[in-house]
Amino acid sequence: MQSDFQIRLWNSAGDSSELGQQVMEQLEILDDTIFKAIDGDVTALEQSAGIWESTLKNLGAELLEESRQQYLRQAEAQWQRLRLQSGHSLPKVFAALEIISLLEGET
Repeated sequence: MQSDFQIRLWNSAGDSSELGQQVMEQLEILDDTIFKAIDGDVTALEQSAGIWESTLKNLGAELLEESRQQYLRQAEAQWQRLRLQSGHSLPKVFAALEIISLLEGET
């Protein structure tokens, strides 16, 4: 899943730019990992902090801010949905909270 920001970044870097392709690959891996983690994928959740930190180091906070906001909205929405459901999946609730904590810099 690509954010609008990632698509704009791709367009600004140019389709044939090796750097642009590397950036897009990093963002796609980050997207896949974070969204799977939010959905409760245990492996993705375990990998999320490392992938977030390495992508943040490589690309910088400014470049990732729009994606970070999108991930936060998704994680917060998931947490709200699940906590209001009776018989909700506790591991999925904790996964959403862990991602929120990671993205807020509280890990």
